[in-house]
Amino acid sequence: MNVVDLRRAAEQLKYTRPDKMAEIGAKMANATPEELASMRSRADAQINYQLNATQMLKQKGNELHIQGIYIDASEKYYIALYRMSIRFVHQSIRDA
Repeated sequence: MNVVDLRRAAEQLKYTRPDKMAEIGAKMANATPEELASMRSRADAQINYQLNATQMLKQKGNELHIQGIYIDASEKYYIALYRMSIRFVHQSIRDA
């Protein structure tokens, strides 16, 4: 894990209930290396999907900005930022 991964994990855990934390700890302690690799792979795929979608929104915002359509551009930027900011909260709620 790198520093960014640790920060993301800490952010997600901030919203996790104590009983869920204990359950996660037990799963991690009993997981085989293959299961851990699978969990990591799924998490990476989800993160990449969300980042790609956000990048597409940013690019569309840039195109609109170049065209002088500033309100629509700002909406694309806002949606991209909003999706990234709530990503951690939704992940924690879904895991609860």
